[in-house]
Amino acid sequence: MAAKRGFLWGVVYFGAMVWWIAPTISHYGQLPLWVAIPIVALLVLYLAIYPAMWAYAYTLLPVETGITRAAWGAALWGVSEWLRGTILTGFPWGVLALGLSAHPFFIQPADLLGIYGVGVLFFFWIASGYSMVSCYQKGDKRGALWSLLGLLVITLLWTIYGMERERRFSLGNEPTIALDAAGGPVCAISVQGSIPQRLKWDPELKEETLRRYLDLTRKGLSKCSDQQVKMAVWPETAVTTYLQEDMDTLFRLSSFARANGLYLLFGAPSYEVRDGGSGFRFYNSAYLIGPDGTLAARYDKRHLVPFGEYMPLGPFSDLARSWLPTAGDFVSGERGGILDSHQGLKIGMLICFESIFPELARDSVLQGANLLAVITNDAWFGRTPAPFQHEAMSVFRAVEERRWLIRAANTGVSSIIAPTGERVAKTDIFVPTVISHSIRPMKYWTPYSRIGESGFWTLVLLLLAMGVGRFLFKRY
Repeated sequence: MAAKRGFLWGVVYFGAMVWWIAPTISHYGQLPLWVAIPIVALLVLYLAIYPAMWAYAYTLLPVETGITRAAWGAALWGVSEWLRGTILTGFPWGVLALGLSAHPFFIQPADLLGIYGVGVLFFFWIASGYSMVSCYQKGDKRGALWSLLGLLVITLLWTIYGMERERRFSLGNEPTIALDAAGGPVCAISVQGSIPQRLKWDPELKEETLRRYLDLTRKGLSKCSDQQVKMAVWPETAVTTYLQEDMDTLFRLSSFARANGLYLLFGAPSYEVRDGGSGFRFYNSAYLIGPDGTLAARYDKRHLVPFGEYMPLGPFSDLARSWLPTAGDFVSGERGGILDSHQGLKIGMLICFESIFPELARDSVLQGANLLAVITNDAWFGRTPAPFQHEAMSVFRAVEERRWLIRAANTGVSSIIAPTGERVAKTDIFVPTVISHSIRPMKYWTPYSRIGESGFWTLVLLLLAMGVGRFLFKRY
């Protein structure tokens, strides 16, 4: 019965969260809506398995209320979310901790426990309060007292840690580095072109699109001082041609970067010829042009969107493609996780879907990234909750790694996020605009950078031990 209830809750929760996938793949994937809806329904049914497993495991502890039951439930919830974010390439969309993304104070433990660990803390805090009230109503004063004690302890530790980390990484107080080319902060510019998806790939509008991005970038540059290193970030596939062939566009971008003395980071498709000239390998890429106009680096997206950028079905892909003809033929990149300017600026790159996976940002930092950039094209989502859900995940990447993060989205939400998780600049959706802020490349490694999910698993084991202890010794 518990598993059935958990499954039903999961269907309602995930159905309300990801319903927008159906009209998206219907409109842009050229599928009839009557086909798209069952596809999304299958995804929802799959995702609902995880809360069903949690509900079943939660019933195994032989006690109805109490602080140990709250601890048991929180630990199991964290495990279920970690599994959902890992199995079958992972889909950690809408994890519990994202509800705190608008309140940076509460997500400071992410630099120790990661996003899943913050979710465990949040669950334990809620469950402890519920347990206290439930025990009191049942006349179990001892259980209510222990639950109150657990609630007070988690609140106190959470508050102390949050205050200390916010103070440590408050604006202007970050452990920074000096760039080889020029010391001091970087004037970061996030450009939101707001090009409608139906027009984005129209070759006749390439010139108009490029001009819009250049004009918006100039507007952003007007807010930078001459002493600052300047960097402009354009969205995923802001440039819609292959620069290996379109030398005119590459020359214009290089000339613009050189004339304005800025780093220009933008998304564009790319390709390479396979060994032996037997065909091509296509990539979803990000390019970095330096202030001298040279092409400094290229990054190829590593974690692709299944059924969107590639078909994960092996020999059945051709059959699946007959139902989803717009699915891409991209290949996962193998160039590492950073764009290295070779002048001190090392940018950890996350393209679109990649920003929801904490391990990718961590890998970039371990490779030397001193700031993070997310480029995406969320125009597919339309005016739904999806662009806001997607942007919220970038907040955790900034806190987990204690890096400034610049997010550029074609139609929004674009934002600049401080290492504390504070959004110092943010855009609305579907408006062409530009935002800028002075940021600082950082050299600090967080505990999460060093040990990854080990902090999360340590917390899970401690909480599970409370449940095991209750089972063995029959005590609160």
